Amino acid sequence: MSDLGQLLAATETAVARARSAETPTPDALAGTLRRVRRRRAVRHSVQSMAGVAVVGVLGVTTWLSTHLTDPPIPATTTAPTASPAPTTTPRPTPPAAAPAVPAVHVGTPLPLPDGLIESSTAGWMLVSDVQSRTGVDPYAATPDDYRTLLLLVSPTGERYPVLEVVSDRMSVGVSRWTAGQPMVLASSSDGAAAEQEDLFGTLDLRTGDLAPWTDLPTSTLWIGGTRDGATVWASPQWDRTEIPEGTVPMPRNVLGSQLRMTEFTSIVFHLLVREADGTQRDLGPIDDSRYVTSLSPDGAWVSATAPGGELLLVDLRSATRTTVSTVPPDRTCTVAGWSGPHQLLLSCGTPADLLAIDATTPSSPPRLVGTSEHRVVDATPIGDGRVALGIVTQEAPCDGGGDPAVLADGVVSPLTGEWGPYDHSTFLRFGGGAVVTELNDCYVGHGRAGRQRTVRTDLTTGEVTELSVLEGEVTDDGWDRSVWGWLVGQ
Repeated sequence: MSDLGQLLAATETAVARARSAETPTPDALAGTLRRVRRRRAVRHSVQSMAGVAVVGVLGVTTWLSTHLTDPPIPATTTAPTASPAPTTTPRPTPPAAAPAVPAVHVGTPLPLPDGLIESSTAGWMLVSDVQSRTGVDPYAATPDDYRTLLLLVSPTGERYPVLEVVSDRMSVGVSRWTAGQPMVLASSSDGAAAEQEDLFGTLDLRTGDLAPWTDLPTSTLWIGGTRDGATVWASPQWDRTEIPEGTVPMPRNVLGSQLRMTEFTSIVFHLLVREADGTQRDLGPIDDSRYVTSLSPDGAWVSATAPGGELLLVDLRSATRTTVSTVPPDRTCTVAGWSGPHQLLLSCGTPADLLAIDATTPSSPPRLVGTSEHRVVDATPIGDGRVALGIVTQEAPCDGGGDPAVLADGVVSPLTGEWGPYDHSTFLRFGGGAVVTELNDCYVGHGRAGRQRTVRTDLTTGEVTELSVLEGEVTDDGWDRSVWGWLVGQ
């Protein structure tokens, strides 16, 4: 899919036309489009680490925003072969943890009710609130006309400002948070600095100070984290001599369930595990050209694509690398996610057979756990025996994400019953017994699309709570708001 900015620009007119039955006045429509464009510009700058363009070295193209398209998957596969014996990549001697460096002050703490952070539970959320002064002309704006807050949001939608980012050129993004804890895995970049540097580390919500991990290799991409504090990354193997001094090849933290490393086709990535004490282990090359790179819920396994195109499973504890030869060869199968602590879920064909592969015994035949009318692109075990899913209901280019559903006793049940008839999502975040989705932010320009907004849907009752309006919220305090980048606490 083309980046979200291009898609919005191409479809604003189509969205307005599709809603012609309730067409706003020209002035109102113009104001809405200005807010959409402003939100798009700010969103792009943050996603590209405060607007730092990707250096075009080693054949890498510039990355300016989220890319949601899976690469083409071959229509046929090779015939199955005997499962090869697992191979183990020699574990290198872990380097010593990097010495402590001064924290970077990225946000000013704001008053909060006593104990609010510590009393938050799974399902609470952290989110960016990007604001601009109402009525400001973007071409005549000053830094004082923009500000960004980090909000703590309850499951019922109450917002509590936690930090105000210290500069309109500073970006702060959050990647992993355990509810009830004041420390967050976060990234930051200062676009006003003479030498722009992207930092990754732990952010203290009480002080606004980021303790950077300077030992993390440049441009390492985030995969996921484990309960014991380890983090898992895809580390590009750059030829440092070809990178201009003082530049960053590409922004960190662009890898996720819907964000692929395959955009960087000329780069070799290594699987990197950073332990809680800062020591690191290189587990060898990985790829996701065919099978998505995904961390298991138990934090012990990573799925990837082997050099020969087979499904690869890497044991993070032993560094054992096993290719899986039991994937059905008669249809296209993709990694949907995980249906259990170490059960990898495949979505095969359309309609889709949902097949579970036990990572502990990958040579065993996959087990059929359900069927789906649509391809499945997200799968997360809820903890009560059910599996939360994302199912693709939209055509290209809006087929990178899906609508939420649950898998129970082999049956897939959509969670869209209390949505509007023209609502659909391309973004999912599960946690706290619910799913947070952005509705209708990708629209192909024909048919109908519902109102753009972010909602939280209960995985058991289907009850919907509206959290924000994607087009931007006009308030009576002199600031227009765009609330996005939702992280659900676990």
